[in-house]
Amino acid sequence: MPFLCTIYEFIKDWQTLIGAILALLAAHWTVKTIKRQMNQEDIRNKEIMSRKAMAARSYMPDALSDLSRYARASGSYLANQSGPPPTPPTEAISALKQAIEHIDTDAAERVFQLISWYQVQCARTTNDKRTQQKLEEHAYDIVLLQAYTNSLFEYARNEIQEIKYAKPTRAEMDTAKLNTFDVIHRAQHQEAFHILDDVIARRHSNSAA
Repeated sequence: MPFLCTIYEFIKDWQTLIGAILALLAAHWTVKTIKRQMNQEDIRNKEIMSRKAMAARSYMPDALSDLSRYARASGSYLANQSGPPPTPPTEAISALKQAIEHIDTDAAERVFQLISWYQVQCARTTNDKRTQQKLEEHAYDIVLLQAYTNSLFEYARNEIQEIKYAKPTRAEMDTAKLNTFDVIHRAQHQEAFHILDDVIARRHSNSAA
C-alpha cells in the first residue's frame, strides 16, 4: 500500500513539526477557552456588583429621610431649649455605611462626609451645654448636615447617576436652613439666625466649588 507508506514516511520525517503545530493549536484552543471563561466570570461579577449597588441605593432614600427627621428634631430641640434630645438615627447611619462599599466613588465620598459630619454634630451637641450663645454655632452644624443629606436624595432615588462631590453652595445651605428650622424658630431667635446667615455667607460661595 504505497499511499499509506507515503503518509507514514511523511509523518515520520515531519513528526517534530507536526507535534509542534498540534501543540500550538491545543494551546490556542486552551487560551480561547480561558479567555471565554474569564469574560463570562467578569460579566457575572459586574452583574453582581450592579445588583449590590442597586440594593444599596434602594435603602438610601429611607435612611436619608430618617436623617432629615433627625436634623429637624435637632433644630427644634436646639431652638426650644426644652424636651428630650432627638433619638440618634442609628439604623440610617448603619445603612449608609453599608452603601459606601457598593455605590459610585463620588457618592461614596459624599456619604462618608455626611456620616463624618453627623458624628461631629452629635459629639458637639452632646458635649456642649445648650445656651443662647451657642445656638448659631450648633445651628450651622445641623444645617450643614441637612445640606449633605439633601445632596444625596436625587442619587438615592436613581434620578441622577452621578453626584458632584463639592462643598454645599450658599443657596443649598439656605434651603437646608429652611428645611431644618421653621419660621417660628427663626422668628424667636432672629439675632442668632442673622449670625448664622453671616457664617453661611462667609463659608459658602454662590456656586459649587
